Amino acid sequence: MDLTKLEIVKIPAGPAPEWVRKEWVGVKLTGRPISPVSVERDFTSGKFIGNRGGWSVEVASALEALSKKSALATEWFHRNIPEGMTRFSFGPDELKPI
Repeated sequence: MDLTKLEIVKIPAGPAPEWVRKEWVGVKLTGRPISPVSVERDFTSGKFIGNRGGWSVEVASALEALSKKSALATEWFHRNIPEGMTRFSFGPDELKPI
């Protein structure tokens, strides 16, 4: 499946502190729609949160894009995401194709 260019247009939901999540707004990423059979999970608690029907983006490229806006927010993720985590998910109203 081809990747879509996206821009974060709303503070994303999630376990990160609000000041970290706010830094995502305006960041441009590439991603793909989340598969209807995929289940999203809170990366801090491991709890399943269902499938919001949003977008999946690669962690490394997302954090690289975020680092251009906020080194502190990027550092928060480096300290808090589990080792081996490869994808972030965003809700359908949090990103828009560009």
